[in-house]
Amino acid sequence: MLTVHDLRDRHCFICHQSEHYHESTTDEDGWVHPCTCTLVAHNDCMLQYIDSLPEDEDAKCSQCNSQYYMEYQPSLPLIIIRLGDMIIDFGCGRILTGLILYKSVAAVGRSLNGLLIAYGASAIKFLFGEELFDHLLTDDTSNWSWMSSFFIPLAAARQLTSAHPFRVRHLLDWMAILPSEPPTFLRNELVRNAPTAALASTVPGANYRMFSTPFDILQPRWPPTGRQFFLILWAANVAYDLYRYRTVFTTAFFPGPLGICAEIIRTVSQSLRRLRRNREPGAAPNNRVINLNLELQAGGNPEGQAPVAQPEAPQNENAAAAAAEAFLEAQSSPFLQALVVPVVSRCIGELLKRGAEHRPWAQHVLGIRPSAQAIGIRLTSDMLIDTSYWKRFSAWLWSDALDPVWIRSTLGLGLFYLVKTGVHSIHAKMVAKEISSRRFKSRRFDGLDPRELDLIHPIT
Repeated sequence: MLTVHDLRDRHCFICHQSEHYHESTTDEDGWVHPCTCTLVAHNDCMLQYIDSLPEDEDAKCSQCNSQYYMEYQPSLPLIIIRLGDMIIDFGCGRILTGLILYKSVAAVGRSLNGLLIAYGASAIKFLFGEELFDHLLTDDTSNWSWMSSFFIPLAAARQLTSAHPFRVRHLLDWMAILPSEPPTFLRNELVRNAPTAALASTVPGANYRMFSTPFDILQPRWPPTGRQFFLILWAANVAYDLYRYRTVFTTAFFPGPLGICAEIIRTVSQSLRRLRRNREPGAAPNNRVINLNLELQAGGNPEGQAPVAQPEAPQNENAAAAAAEAFLEAQSSPFLQALVVPVVSRCIGELLKRGAEHRPWAQHVLGIRPSAQAIGIRLTSDMLIDTSYWKRFSAWLWSDALDPVWIRSTLGLGLFYLVKTGVHSIHAKMVAKEISSRRFKSRRFDGLDPRELDLIHPIT
């Protein structure tokens, strides 16, 4: 049977390069006859042509309208990973997303702002603990300050729309938005119960931990105060950006409210620039070169333009790696990931807590304290209107009084992100290997008259 390797002269209908069989420098798989007519092409040119087509357009020959078929080497580990992704996406992911959305909609109705506030409040509870949430915010949003009411929904929207929801910068946003002192109604409650007021449920036989001034906020301690822990995470985030991207994003220098405002401005400016570029005359799609070459092959010269040179094909490995990253980014759903970030962080943190039960050094690192405690304060008349006192009181809650859930959640988030990054890297390598193995299935010239073909050994 006759194949593309029996042709005397081969002419690629995409890049218009010709090759004689005596002068052939292309490997055996370099040329393909992918359809039922006489057109032949380089395999690399065909891959570029197929990749340039829109997703909804079928890969067919423009001359004989026959379907192109792709061959590649399957990988069993990659098949297993894809099956796992499908199960998580269509099973656990959707069920968990449905439950979270159902609870959010049942709690706050159909208001988008209410949904974002509900997600933000849930995220803070999971990441920092219910006790700290009750001391600084509470479930009653009417007790929130205007800053919390304004920026918590924006921080939630920023994480839900982020391409990398597991980044530490989102945790910095929540920490920066948390108030530095209890709400007014809680202060009034403490004043009414002065000189001693319990902020946590009283346990029989519990030891009361009493706070009274002075309390040094800047003194190094472990567990750290909220500001100290914020600075530690901020330095870790900057170091990660320098290591991973060799640069530091502008929003990394301004976490919290300033970072959210900076990102809103950056997003709006990028959208305006993109819109301006699309409206500029002469803007063309990426596959304009191939379309022009195909029209010239058919004998036309659109708009009197000269033939356009085909760009050099990139290295197969680099192209495959880029295609693999683009494929994985398209398959992943950052929105679904952002929904489960607080839950994943808290669950891994609780596992760390259980693993540290019989290890004193691990308990010290995680800041684990005996659970049978109640919290109290002493107030005097000169402290009732002292704002600095309440700021020191909040710092005391972070470092000495409450269970530091935030330390375990942060470590859990970091461990999960490292594992997720490693799996993503392995997955990308497998996908790149599969993409680099792609070859078009070369067909025989069945049904064609051999006398119409330029054969090495002509048939008379």
